[in-house]
Amino acid sequence: MRKILTRTLAIALIAYFSWIGWGLWQYRNENGSLNLHNAVQIAVTRSKEIPQELEKSRGAIASWLKSQSQPGDGRTITSPVVTNIPNPVSVPPTATRTVQPTQTPTPSADLQQLRVYMLHLINADRKKAGLVPVKLGTNPAAQQHADDMLANFYLGHIDSGGMKPYMCYTLAGGLGSNGENAGYAGTQDPNDRANYALLDPKAHLASLEFGMMYDDASSDWGHRDNILRPEHQYVNIGIAYNRTRLALSQQFEEMYLNFSQAPRLQDGTLTLAGTLDPSVGSLYSIDVYYDPPPTAYNHAQLLS
Repeated sequence: MRKILTRTLAIALIAYFSWIGWGLWQYRNENGSLNLHNAVQIAVTRSKEIPQELEKSRGAIASWLKSQSQPGDGRTITSPVVTNIPNPVSVPPTATRTVQPTQTPTPSADLQQLRVYMLHLINADRKKAGLVPVKLGTNPAAQQHADDMLANFYLGHIDSGGMKPYMCYTLAGGLGSNGENAGYAGTQDPNDRANYALLDPKAHLASLEFGMMYDDASSDWGHRDNILRPEHQYVNIGIAYNRTRLALSQQFEEMYLNFSQAPRLQDGTLTLAGTLDPSVGSLYSIDVYYDPPPTAYNHAQLLS
């Protein structure tokens, strides 16, 4: 399952099952309201070349998946694990983002060690499928989303401000594609005062990765397919936890367009320039999508 997130002025350059998206944001504050420039419709179609290397990678994945039985590596599954992207719902006019994300209550050195550990788990699963490893990315949107989930007691792809992953990724400087897996362990009730056992971050990270790889039928194996996408180059990892709860964001990234001029929207005109990496074939199409400006979610909507 390949999940393509709808984008605000997102340009998708599709070159053999690979999309490169940019969410281009430009707000104008007039009389206290937020306005978004109208999307410019673009459609360009050209011939497509299919690299043999990608065909071989997909064949290797298919053979590996067929050969898999229930693994016995001793990792346990934490519930809840992952959810599909929730459908956006309208927010009452009085809804506001009342709880701001907090800093992860752990030293940054510990967080970096946990990110490296998560990267190891991801690449171990990719190696089993005959895929090249991904590198650890530097875009901060994944960490911001993990912090937001922990602070606001929810699991989901849309944050408490109504922002989708590609929006946060782009606002944080991202210029490539973005596909997120999200995980959470612990209560999602802010009023829950039960005396839970202390949380082991590494054990729960291993459990979440295991669940996304081997217990993902409820999501049609979309999270496993995201981990095993051959075209992925980087993964931005966000981890936030306290004594009894943990939130995880894996934001996979592809950077197959080399910009000589980054996408820019000015006075209703969209401009960009660059070259496509020859490893993905020839340019197939350019598509433009539109998302309305985001509106804050309350806690019930974050859980929907």
